[in-house]
Amino acid sequence: MSTSKKGVGYAVSSFISTRPWLTLALSAITMGVLSIGLGNVKANFTHTAFFRDTDPQLQRFNAFERKFGNDDAVIVVVHSPSGIFDAESAELQRKLTNEMWQVPEVIRVDSITNFQWVHAQGDDIEKARCRRRCSRSASRSRSNMRCCPTT
Repeated sequence: MSTSKKGVGYAVSSFISTRPWLTLALSAITMGVLSIGLGNVKANFTHTAFFRDTDPQLQRFNAFERKFGNDDAVIVVVHSPSGIFDAESAELQRKLTNEMWQVPEVIRVDSITNFQWVHAQGDDIEKARCRRRCSRSASRSRSNMRCCPTT
C-alpha cells in the first residue's frame, strides 16, 4: 500500500518517528510563538463574556446595575475563641476592612469596624460609629468598646 493512501495520520506519525529532533525543534518554536500573547489572556466568567457591548439587553442590564447596584458579594468570617470584643480581634477586623478596600473593583466594604449606628433621639437623628477603635491596654475590657444596642 502506498503512503498517499494511508492518510494524513500515517504521514504525520512517520514524520515524527523518522525526524524526532526536528519535531521537537518545530514544537518548541511553535510554543514560543504562541506564548507571546499569553500575557494578554484573561478569564472572564461573567455574563458579559457572552454578549457584545452593543447588545441592547446587556446595555439595559448595565443601566439597571448602575442605578440599583448588584448582588455580587464576598463574606469574610473571622472566628476568635476569645470573642470579637477584645483588642486583638478589633485590630484584626480593622486591618481586614482596610485591606478589603484595596482589592480591585471593590466599591463597598461593610464591617463592624465601619458600621454606622443611626438612631433617633427625640426629633434629632444621630449617627455614631457602632464600634470605635480599642486600645491594646484594655485588651480584655469591654468598657472601651461601644456597640450597637440589640433593640
